[in-house]
Amino acid sequence: MLVLANMFIDQLSNDLNSIASIVNAIEFLGKTLYAIIEMIKKRKGD
Repeated sequence: MLVLANMFIDQLSNDLNSIASIVNAIEFLGKTLYAIIEMIKKRKGD
């Protein structure tokens, strides 16, 4: 039973790490897109 619980906790932490990685990637993409959009806006403004 304890081994099963440890396996479950390991899997859960792996899943959480994966989710965190995905969230970081999405956040990075969002910031990159935002920066590109801001650059385009500034160019149109000139």
